[in-house]
Amino acid sequence: MNLKAVHNYSQSHPWLPVAVAGVAIGVAAWFLKWLVGVITSAVMGDMDITKTNFWLIIAGFFGIVLTVVMVKYIIRQPLEHSTEKIKQIIGPQGDGVISPTIMYAPILASSLTLGFGGSAGSEGPIAYTGAAIGSNMGRWFGLSRDQLVMCTACGAGAGIAAIFKSPVGGMFFTLEVLRMQIGLMPLLMLAAMCIISSMTAYLLSGQTPDMILWTHPQMPLDKLPLILLLGLFCGLYGAYYYRTGQWTQQLFTRLKTKNIWLGAITSGLLLGVLLFLFPALYGEGYGILGKMANGDPREVISGSVMTLFTAHKYLLPLTLVGVMALKSIAAYASNSGGGVAGDFAPTLFAGGIAGLLFAQLTSMPVPLAVVCGMGAVMASATRAPLMAIFITVEMTTQQQLLLPVSIAAGLAYWLSSLLLKKS
Repeated sequence: MNLKAVHNYSQSHPWLPVAVAGVAIGVAAWFLKWLVGVITSAVMGDMDITKTNFWLIIAGFFGIVLTVVMVKYIIRQPLEHSTEKIKQIIGPQGDGVISPTIMYAPILASSLTLGFGGSAGSEGPIAYTGAAIGSNMGRWFGLSRDQLVMCTACGAGAGIAAIFKSPVGGMFFTLEVLRMQIGLMPLLMLAAMCIISSMTAYLLSGQTPDMILWTHPQMPLDKLPLILLLGLFCGLYGAYYYRTGQWTQQLFTRLKTKNIWLGAITSGLLLGVLLFLFPALYGEGYGILGKMANGDPREVISGSVMTLFTAHKYLLPLTLVGVMALKSIAAYASNSGGGVAGDFAPTLFAGGIAGLLFAQLTSMPVPLAVVCGMGAVMASATRAPLMAIFITVEMTTQQQLLLPVSIAAGLAYWLSSLLLKKS
């Protein structure tokens, strides 16, 4: 079959580029996770995380600076805040075309940021990579302009689906965050690409979720009032997270406008100091989230500066408060001063911390509180409640908690919207 025949077939049957792009995006998501793990192991080595370690300051600093060097002198294309770039590319004035360089550049740059301790996520870079794969696959298969835009948007959602192993969450990213208005056939294309990419990443990663719970918590009816209170608590915290994150982003944007190296050095030093104070802020934090949900919060405390000043009775709650207060600052220092990373995973981590603190103060079971907190803070801080709900239940494989997570996330989103004066 010659290239012209392939183009003609693909325009009338766009499922071929959808399938090929879905597999490629799943492989890319798995490779990004693998590469971050390799760099993290090399940076951390045999470090004893139970003790205060000044190396974390150096690691955080060099992660941001090295990323800036790579982007400025090797990649030579801006990679930060990729979601806004995708919106422009698939918007009314966009043509769906993305440079082939973006199919791999965000993976390389974000692996440096996250591997050296960036307190953020890998979903933003992989969404940009996924959009680029969808765009370039669509161009290679000769899709029309409208089909190309749709394939690009589907690729972004497939990237989210693959990195979180959450096909429905990836679909809602395209619909809720990118605000794509699509018909039935494009919706089926989006679903297919998200399912294929998430299954590919799931199989390549050994069929294991990022966050493993050893129990399957349920929602007893007598805990409904506590779930309502947790939703309100997370709504308050989500508004704080969103506002402090915006302030931090604006600060580093101003610094970078003056001098790109001023922004990189300042954000790198700030990130390093925060990692030194609370090593639990290192990286995406899914391992710590899983241990917390399974009743083992020791890694949240390990190496924390709080161990030097706080009596044992109050050590855990005060450490949780400290991590909650600083998480959004650490996340935006990681991706606004020159680093390349995502905004969603930090809200899941912050929500898990908030849920654990709530469980410490009430009689709510820890696994239930952690999972509901994840969805609630993500919903309130990202302004995307449906995406947050499905990413939470799918990545934790706790589908039986769909109702309590939805209740907590809905309340949190409502309250934070009121506090932030957003519709």
